[in-house]
Amino acid sequence: MAKQQSHPAQAPNLKSHNTARTVHTPGTNGNAHATYGVTHKLALFTALDTITISSQVQIDKGAVVISTLGKWLHPHEKLRRVWPYYYDPTKKRLFVRTSAGFSQHRYNCLQPTVQRVITTLPQLCYRVECFEGHYGFYVPRGQHNVLEESRPPTPACFQDFLDSQPGWSRDMLCTLESNFSYEEIASKLRESQHHPSSACDGSVANNQGTFGWSMNLKNGTTIIEGSGPAYGLPMDSYRAEAYGKCSILQFLFLLREYYDLTLAPMQVYCDNEALVKNVNKAREQSRPQFPNDALKVSWDVLQAVVRLAKLLPQITFHHIRGHQDTQVVLDELSRPAKLNVQADKLAGSYQCLSSHKNIQAPMMDGTNCHLIYDGQTVASKHRKHIRDHRRTKELKTYIKQKTGMSEAAFFADIDWQSHERSVNTFKDGPHIFLVKFLHGWLPVGKLVSRYNLIKYPSACPSCDEPVEDSKHFLTCLNPERSKWHATLTTSLWHRCESVDTNPALLDLLLWGLNHWLQGAPIPAHRVPERIAHLLHSQTSIGWDNFLLGRWSKHWTTLQLQYLQRNHIEVKKKNHGLSWSSNIIRLMWDHCYKEWKTRNSARHGKYVEDKAQRRLETAHRGIRDLYDLKPRCSLQAQQHYFYPTVEDHFCRDTDARSLENWLETYQPMIMQNIRHQRNNSDRRLRQIDDVFHLIRTVPPRDPTPTMAPRQRTPTLTTRPINTYFRPHRITSPTPTLETPTTTARTTSTSYNPTTTAPRPP
Repeated sequence: MAKQQSHPAQAPNLKSHNTARTVHTPGTNGNAHATYGVTHKLALFTALDTITISSQVQIDKGAVVISTLGKWLHPHEKLRRVWPYYYDPTKKRLFVRTSAGFSQHRYNCLQPTVQRVITTLPQLCYRVECFEGHYGFYVPRGQHNVLEESRPPTPACFQDFLDSQPGWSRDMLCTLESNFSYEEIASKLRESQHHPSSACDGSVANNQGTFGWSMNLKNGTTIIEGSGPAYGLPMDSYRAEAYGKCSILQFLFLLREYYDLTLAPMQVYCDNEALVKNVNKAREQSRPQFPNDALKVSWDVLQAVVRLAKLLPQITFHHIRGHQDTQVVLDELSRPAKLNVQADKLAGSYQCLSSHKNIQAPMMDGTNCHLIYDGQTVASKHRKHIRDHRRTKELKTYIKQKTGMSEAAFFADIDWQSHERSVNTFKDGPHIFLVKFLHGWLPVGKLVSRYNLIKYPSACPSCDEPVEDSKHFLTCLNPERSKWHATLTTSLWHRCESVDTNPALLDLLLWGLNHWLQGAPIPAHRVPERIAHLLHSQTSIGWDNFLLGRWSKHWTTLQLQYLQRNHIEVKKKNHGLSWSSNIIRLMWDHCYKEWKTRNSARHGKYVEDKAQRRLETAHRGIRDLYDLKPRCSLQAQQHYFYPTVEDHFCRDTDARSLENWLETYQPMIMQNIRHQRNNSDRRLRQIDDVFHLIRTVPPRDPTPTMAPRQRTPTLTTRPINTYFRPHRITSPTPTLETPTTTARTTSTSYNPTTTAPRPP
């Protein structure tokens, strides 16, 4: 079924819902299924923000878009399903579907109608909504007739016939060049002795795709050439060359339809082997297309190519290796290779003439639906784009709040595609370093000192800076650490020179980095007027973000304009995402090397240095714990600590023993300090405040040697005066000096029946 509908933007405030239901109504010839209810409005679905399902309808979040239905586009015999009610406007008769056919009724009659069953409906019938009352059937007002077909005028020539085609077809055939008339081209393609062949190729520059194709005869005569734009996101050579192949087939199909000719066998060559295999495989399939097939890469163009290929069985598709002219002289190449070289030149020439990157792709026949993301037609990875839309908005908002950039600078000016390409292709260092570096979570002194100030100091390991943050890690003034600034500048200059970078952009790039790393001002008076808006845009984003790969969108735009203005060949590495991501990865590579230099200063570079730094770190941690010794209880001081820290270092000389002591006793010491502080707040006295500790326990060895396991002796109870002596005792009592009492006191067991009374 197909119905004409108005654009939803014409009625944005209408809200109506489809309230139709199915009942069973008795008839003379059996039970007939009748559907009643008013269904003049079409309720559409709700989707994500800025996600558009493009089938002439745009969908926004939180709104139900309503559009009235127009006339039927096709008569009843062309509809896909059989409806329960039809109306004949010529005889004013209503036909109700039954098991035996269609029963005929008078239209809106107040008396019972006489029914007559027919098997074939009249030609001018159309589907209506109605319901059965007590006296007959009633049809609500507002029903629509079949749309009258308006036959377009017969085109006077083939060019007029091309101009009358849909928009997607006109775009594919917008640039046709030939030294022959279309009648002569048709006659040459009709004769098989000419052996016509064709080749197509694509070009992708700055995420903009174009295509070109050339067709010649066996004697090498070029009969026609074509080029045009390729739409979609993300754009790649696969999609661009699919557009070129579709353009060839569409031209041959229209030529055959207009001149009613039988085409001679033709070979179409393409240097994208995956495209050739997919087209040939889909062409041979006899099964219908599944719904999930629409999620394949560039399905809208691929299905159009396959549909046209089935209509043109004389056309065969073959693979040819591309860019053979870089290794062999053009005159020595084969005929398909020459066609491919010519198609590549046509695609590159159209790339310099067109600017259609931000235009949505026109919908081809058979596509029926497009996914629009940020104003671009999504050609592949539909699920990924929807997931990214849900996640990246919150992530970008977090980064914006953390960096303090404005809304316009963050969302409108930053080239996130270059940033994404750089992250995905960074291989010069571990990915975990890149993630922490981009989000400011590298373990510098300021950050790790929050975890353990005793073990990790906050000062810079190379200079006297008391707090080492993410910026100081890159701008440290230590002579050994600041060498990377000159190395980075030299590497950037050589890299930019090798990829034909705009000299004005190179100067601004080096000035900006020097401004952020060393505090030198940017000479704004030396910046050319044509890139002044780039300076303002990148300054609003921040030159620190420039080092993090958050570039302004004007960098790639100005680079491409420079190449086109100076007639420099546009290559893969001198423009677009490849150019920008290449420079960004170079900066990140030097940042990673500087991070390794900083770690060498912190932890040592060689084995001996690392061992010495490890011992110094352990000594520093133990000294800090001994400074906290007076805050511990007396029992903890006797149990955990040596008399002095020097005695401790004499006892444990290697770093491993000291680290084991720290790992074992540091949590206990800190817990004891907290316990002492809590008791002091509650004014609780410890037993150490009442009794003197007369028996000391040496500190336990954190790394004891393994001894044979012995049986645990029976637990015995000892009196408290075994360990403590009362404060107020001035002289020993006679009872404590007796041999019996002394023997009892120093014995390993206590018998209450034989022990003398305890002192007060």
